[in-house]
Order: sequence, then C-alpha cells, then structure tokens
Amino acid sequence: MARIPAQVRLWTVLTERVPSLSRWGRGSPVPGVGVEDRSAEGPHGEVLLRVFVPLKERIGRPLVVLFPADGSRTSGWLPSALARDLDAAVVLVRSPLEPGSALAERVDTAIAALRWAAAHAAGWNASADRLGVVGDGPGADIVEELTPRNRAESGPHISRQVLVSPTGRAHPPEFPAGLPTALILTGEHDPALSSTSDRVDALKRAGVPARMIEYPGAATGWFRYPKVSRRIAARGLDDVVRFLRRGLNEETSFRVIPAWDLH
Repeated sequence: MARIPAQVRLWTVLTERVPSLSRWGRGSPVPGVGVEDRSAEGPHGEVLLRVFVPLKERIGRPLVVLFPADGSRTSGWLPSALARDLDAAVVLVRSPLEPGSALAERVDTAIAALRWAAAHAAGWNASADRLGVVGDGPGADIVEELTPRNRAESGPHISRQVLVSPTGRAHPPEFPAGLPTALILTGEHDPALSSTSDRVDALKRAGVPARMIEYPGAATGWFRYPKVSRRIAARGLDDVVRFLRRGLNEETSFRVIPAWDLH
C-alpha cells in the first residue's frame, strides 16, 4: 500500500473532528427526488429507514437498499443521487446499524430491512425483481454477510451487489456459489486494500462475477464526504450507476456475464 498523502490524512482528521466541516463535507440531497421517513420492526428493535424516489412517474423502477458507512449520521447525497441517476427507489437503512454494535446484530437488522423493502416496493412503483444492494465501509461488511445468508434463507432475489471500501472485519473471505454479481470499489490508500483484493479473488473462486476498481490517490470515505472528494465521489457514483443500470434496468432477465464485462 502506498503512503497516504498528507492532504488526504489532514482531510480525514478534520472531517472526523470538526462538526461543521463534517456537515459541509457530507453534502445534501439532490433535487428532483422525494424523501419519506419510514420504520419497520426488526429483531433488535425498530429499524429506521429513509426512502428516496424520483418525482417523475415510472412503473417498475429498480429497487436499491443502501447500507451506509455511518448509520443515522449519513447525508442524503448518495441515496438521492442514486435514485435520480438510476431512476430507482432507494431505501437507506439508517439505524440501528452503527458500527459499534455487533456485526451479527447489524446483519439481522439488514435482513429485516431488505425483506421489508422488497415487500413494500410496489408502493414506490418499484419492482422487487430488480433488486440491488449497496454497502459503504462498515455497510459493505454488512452486505458481505447479508448476501450469502439471504440466499441460504431464500430471501428476495438480489441481482447485483456493490461493496465500497469494505473494512475487512467481516468473516474470512470464502463465499458460496450463486451470489449476486459484485462490484467492489476501493482506494489506492485504503488500509484494507489487500484484504479487499483477497475477497474479490474469493468471489471469483466461488464462480461469482466480480470486478474491483481501485481509485488512484483515494483512501476511504468519498461517498461519506462527497464535497471533500468531489472527483472521486463523482466517478464512484458513475461507476455504481452504470453497474446497477446494466443489471437492474437494461437486463430484465439477468444472466451471468464475464467478470471483465460487468459494466
């Protein structure tokens, strides 16, 4: 792993320690998207959700469930941008997903939120048959654990998964066959870069089409602080949207494709 540039280290410290800068860096929801707060019963208490749906009418739009890096502190920029650019209903799972709680409990909550979202998709003119999941940081760890369990429990069919900067704290990287096609985003200076690469290799060994994109000069947190890392956040959003669009919008009957052709 290359040495983290001083500017990257400085921004990381400032955004974590200066509340006003942190709020600014997180950005705000994009226009043209409606927002609705909802809740669901979970195995460890009430699950708080926020639903983002484009204001323009469409029947059968995709459904994306988003597990953020920082739970209820996350801003509306990423879910609203995904909803706008993908023309999808995006369900942001806000709480209780805080990284301080046990991973197994967070995965329990995630499973409950996924099933709730699939059951309510029609209310947002979305189709649970066009379902994708996205996780950022600790949220990516949740997705890593969620997809095998969801498949084993015959939960809603997930067509595509996106892992952004997984921390490497999930279980050892061995995966069953039949998991959703995966896109993994990481940074050149991500402390978990090596373990992320190992996980991509493990997915491929299991026969899961998977691609990793490594952003030069990046560390982590570009989706948490899009106004700090504008260029990388914009590129990351574009990569995620193109990947999800192909699997959820353009391919109504998705089939496995070569890992080099995931976009």
